[in-house]
Amino acid sequence: MRLAVIAVCAAGVASAQPMPARVRSVVAATRAREAADGGRLWKRRLDEIPFLFVVDKRMLATADPKVAGFVAEDGLWSGALPKAMAPANTSVDWAGRRWAMVMLPLPDDDADAIRLLIHEAWHVVQPAVLPLPPFEQNGAGSALLDGPEGRLWLQLEWRALAAALTTGGRAQAEKIRDALVFRQKRFAIATADERRRETLFDLYEGLAEYTGWKLSNGTPRQFAATILRDAPTRPSFVRSFPYFTGPAYAWLLDQRSPTWIAKLKQQPDLQTLLAATLPADLPIDPKQAEKAGRAYAIDELRQSEAARWQKRQRRLAELRSRFVDGATLRLRPHDLRISFDPRDQTPLGDAGTIMANLQWKSDAGGDLHAVDGALVTPDWKELRVPLGDATLSAGRLTQPLHLTQPGWTLTLPAGWHLQKQSASWLATP
Repeated sequence: MRLAVIAVCAAGVASAQPMPARVRSVVAATRAREAADGGRLWKRRLDEIPFLFVVDKRMLATADPKVAGFVAEDGLWSGALPKAMAPANTSVDWAGRRWAMVMLPLPDDDADAIRLLIHEAWHVVQPAVLPLPPFEQNGAGSALLDGPEGRLWLQLEWRALAAALTTGGRAQAEKIRDALVFRQKRFAIATADERRRETLFDLYEGLAEYTGWKLSNGTPRQFAATILRDAPTRPSFVRSFPYFTGPAYAWLLDQRSPTWIAKLKQQPDLQTLLAATLPADLPIDPKQAEKAGRAYAIDELRQSEAARWQKRQRRLAELRSRFVDGATLRLRPHDLRISFDPRDQTPLGDAGTIMANLQWKSDAGGDLHAVDGALVTPDWKELRVPLGDATLSAGRLTQPLHLTQPGWTLTLPAGWHLQKQSASWLATP
């Protein structure tokens, strides 16, 4: 998925337990769940995956990285975070191994913490157990899930999936049909890129989340409650949706087609696989979406989304004035290695996407931390932040540049070139 590093922010409150002790406790519980699976789910053991835990500029490793400066501490190895490594919840190649990286502190709830670790461990094995094509994370059409129509049909899909997870038989089939009708209704107004993006995100992130729930002994009923409680509260649906849709479809496939995982490589589409389990007298007809929506409070939901959209348009105009029309500092590094909060993204059409709490790092010591967000252009080649009152001089830097502005801090190493472009500045290595 490009060169991005995806930060999946852990939910919950930090535990009062000392951090290394908390890490050891959760790792032990996670290993027990993974060992109990024994590699049966994905034909690959997850209890062999090493973890890297990151806090500030330090790391705790569950295996000896054999890197200078790392010290053993009761089964963990601690050392400095490499300068070029953007901290994130992700998989990462380092010290000759592939690790699951997890940000600290861990969620206070043990079940949440265990699911998080299993989720990230699955990302390590995913390329081997389920090779998937790359795709544009914020490609053309991703703004659909920030607008009223896209959000309407996605929330109806969530509600139908939650209902399907808590029933069985004919009633379950009807709820699944409703969910697929709502999805098809949304896909009818989506671009081809957006349809592909959503389908693949349900596999990349949805199956990682499903694995976390499955191996931590969660239940479909518990997950249905999570959908109804947590999904609608996300600041943005643009990239948070697969953490709810993906596991729901996977769990329903568990119930209706137990051998579905073996079919994924030939048919990497959860919705198509689930649709094949429906009886012939339950066709998936998007023309029936409005009628089906009455059972899920479509009118009330449409009114609330219309009210949100009025406020949202003012916010989009304000962001566009700051990140697109106003004076900006534009960074165009060789490699765009970034971490960000996937729960909070704001598409600005052809200009790109604002990603909250974004951090970029380079091998040479470049470091941008944009707490209030940075704009990532659609081609994933450029980052933009509001220039503010920063004072710059054109030419090549002879010494490191350090800037602090409201919402962001930046360090650029010597050798970068600054060029004035109208009211903005372009920085290139």
